[in-house]
Amino acid sequence: MKFSESAVQQIVRWRTVLFVILPTLCALGYFLFLAAPTYQSETRLIVRESKETAPAFPGLGGGLLGGIGSASLEDAYILAEYLHSSELIDAIDAALDLRSHFSAPRTDFARRLPPDAPSEDLHRFFRRMTRLTVLTDSGIVSLQVRAFSPEFAQKLANEMIARSEIAINDLNTRLTEATLQTAERELLRARDQLAQIRRRLFDFQVANRIVDPGSEIQLQLSNLAAIDAQLLEREARLAVRSQILREDAFELQVLRREIAALREQRSSETGRMVSAAPGSAATAAHEFEALKLDAELALQQYSAALTSTETRKLDASRQQKFLLAIGAPPLPEEPAFPRPLRATATAFLIIILFYGIGRLVIATIQDHTI
Repeated sequence: MKFSESAVQQIVRWRTVLFVILPTLCALGYFLFLAAPTYQSETRLIVRESKETAPAFPGLGGGLLGGIGSASLEDAYILAEYLHSSELIDAIDAALDLRSHFSAPRTDFARRLPPDAPSEDLHRFFRRMTRLTVLTDSGIVSLQVRAFSPEFAQKLANEMIARSEIAINDLNTRLTEATLQTAERELLRARDQLAQIRRRLFDFQVANRIVDPGSEIQLQLSNLAAIDAQLLEREARLAVRSQILREDAFELQVLRREIAALREQRSSETGRMVSAAPGSAATAAHEFEALKLDAELALQQYSAALTSTETRKLDASRQQKFLLAIGAPPLPEEPAFPRPLRATATAFLIIILFYGIGRLVIATIQDHTI
């Protein structure tokens, strides 16, 4: 399709009107008559960690400030991510029916959400209507919620805060349960190990029919001492009687037999005490002491696990994160958008910018074609 020379001249003559004035008027008409009023409710959130500390100031306010720890910047970023998460958006959509509200202004074709929009479009639209800013110096999250009615903007902000509080409480519960479950598993393992070693110690005592091998050895030492005393007494009598009696005397023969029997008994008792054979007193005492040492170590591990469990329970009860809203979301009175004059001026500057770029491109092309 070819344009006549007069038509081209008319376009050149009226190009400022066609490409600048007319789009600016269209933008002004849109902002005045078609754009749906958008209301904004703003609040600030912070994640605090409660700790049992002495109040910094007397009274109720001092107790609250004294029980609040320093804000964590990591917690602030986690909160900001959750406020724009798909899980939160779907939950709020189920509670407040976001689709019906965001698709309500039918005249605003540019900023409304189509009623049949998929979930991905709803998530993107919701993120455009909510603005989050994390203040790195204080860990405060600034939340700005926009909606097509002041009541819905306030309701949406309150719903986001309530859902965030539930999420933080659930996170506290999961962390506490995970910590306590780990401590309980360690405690049960230590208790089972202690019970197992004590059972082995009991079975050893039953199998060897002794309560304490140390006491048995002390008893055997006492018996050996008694045998030694009797042996010395018999040998002394034999030495005395041998000087006054004949070698074949009956009394000397009896003494010699008693001395031989005592020596044999002493050798048997000594061998049973110091022998390394299974069932000997020395072997039983060695095995018993090893089992007793294992039982003492297992008892120490159980005591340490019990102390650790109690400490973790106490720490879990003292350290809890909670969400603090610095002021309730207000009910907006005036729309934050559109501002027709400001928005039209912005649109005019953008149109002028693109118009100038277009003129520059066309002039460059014309210079290269000559």
